[in-house]
Amino acid sequence: MAPLFHQIPSFRPFLSYLLGLTLAVCSGPIEWSGLLVVAWLTVVYALLRPRMPSSWSIRWMPGMALCLCWVCLGCWMGKQSWHQTDWPTAFQQKDTLDAVGRLKAQPVAKKRTWQVAVRIEEVGDQAWRFRDVVLYLPKTAEAGQLVCGDRIRFRTCPQPPPTRNDTSTFDYGRWLRRKGYTATGFVRRGDWSYVAPAAKWDIMALAERAQQRLLHVYASAGITGEAYALVASLTLGARETLEPALNQSFAAAGVSHILSVSGLHVAVVFVLLKACLFFLGYSQTTRRWRDALAVVCLWGYAFVTGLAPSVCRAALMCTLLAVGQCLNRRSSTLNTVLFSAWLLLLAKPSLLYDLGFQLSYSAVIGLVVVYPVLIACWTPRSPLLKRLWELMGVSLVAQLVTAPLTIHYFGQFPTYFLLANLIAVPLSSLLIYLGGFSLLLVQVPLLSEVTVWSLKCLSAVFIAFIKGIEALPLALYGGLSLPAIQLPVVYVWLVALLGWLLWRRRWLPVCLGSLLVWQACVLVEAFMVQIDGISTVG
Repeated sequence: MAPLFHQIPSFRPFLSYLLGLTLAVCSGPIEWSGLLVVAWLTVVYALLRPRMPSSWSIRWMPGMALCLCWVCLGCWMGKQSWHQTDWPTAFQQKDTLDAVGRLKAQPVAKKRTWQVAVRIEEVGDQAWRFRDVVLYLPKTAEAGQLVCGDRIRFRTCPQPPPTRNDTSTFDYGRWLRRKGYTATGFVRRGDWSYVAPAAKWDIMALAERAQQRLLHVYASAGITGEAYALVASLTLGARETLEPALNQSFAAAGVSHILSVSGLHVAVVFVLLKACLFFLGYSQTTRRWRDALAVVCLWGYAFVTGLAPSVCRAALMCTLLAVGQCLNRRSSTLNTVLFSAWLLLLAKPSLLYDLGFQLSYSAVIGLVVVYPVLIACWTPRSPLLKRLWELMGVSLVAQLVTAPLTIHYFGQFPTYFLLANLIAVPLSSLLIYLGGFSLLLVQVPLLSEVTVWSLKCLSAVFIAFIKGIEALPLALYGGLSLPAIQLPVVYVWLVALLGWLLWRRRWLPVCLGSLLVWQACVLVEAFMVQIDGISTVG
């Protein structure tokens, strides 16, 4: 494993920090105990090194101490993020909270209410200041006009996020706490009022306004209905325009990842930007300027998509790769992926529990590690067959490594994902190109009309194809369950299985052992459910 650590220097600190974030949910002073071990290792190493002819036998001590430092840092930061959501001890659940807050995101339309995420800024009880809460406003026209960054005054009776002890189902309350929310509350009609618009330098509000201007370009060009929702989601990440039925169609087809702006979209935009700057590619100096301009424009694109974690991850990866090329340095792609994840988690530890972050990074790591080995297993002679095999490999790997997360969160698995992705991925790339050109050519009459017409036709074909996949028999296999405690075991088994099938190394004992542990977890879970049922009947 030493060559792996040398090729991927960010692997050990990232894994240590990730372990610390995971241990943060445990009670007890884990970080302080770890620091004591670090101090003990440091003292022992300092005492033994001068007395030994060679320090080779104790070379593991400094590395172990450094890894433990990252574990302690991750545990401390995770606990700080977790304790930020603790219920204020002096506040009773029946008390009324009267505060002024700022909207953290665009309101989300529910069946009878508007769901808004609010950061409390002014409040009588200072224990609530700078805490995040989820409010449900009555579904009125005034509430629907709120945008990210607006400040509102509200009065509600907050409640802690509901938690459940059943580990076989999704715990929404625990998920809210991990996202940084302290409470939820329903605000009655007349118990809230608009205070002021967003601050002048509110980054998220500026991004929201820029996104709305670009969406207005699509609407003014005559793109409406499902085509508008698809194009807005694909190019600008505005998923609030999607109807639940269309969203379910994409989920049933196994291509819902296309609707979220992520690495695929950012890569397409980055290639498009570099193609538009082709005139700067004739010398090494101009190529550096081209890459620098492309990176700046790429972060501008991430800005108008709302700075989602998946977009930031992809933009950060492209930035690091571009910097490496400018400095004539060769870098490991996996090291770049892990380093970008490390930076994002250092900035915001709660991203670890963001579904988009989990799906994005698991898919990318799977593609970086498994995809080249899978493609090397067979090399077709036909260029068309080779391209189909590459698309199938991407879809198969991405769906396989994200399947445990999909089953855990949604309890379903798409059956025809391979067929759907073979068509959906190229079509989505073409739609992104057409959407970008329609925004760039909005002031050019003839070209704009041709681009918009092509965009409408391709969107209609895309939606018809997705609905056709959904209509196939047994398109979606539902009713699945994978508790959170089984997720690590399943991923260990999946890695061991892939290692045994692809690398042909000594992965079989690990594969069989993890499979046995997984089955034991399933049996224990079933036994506990049976015991609970018997006690309830009794």
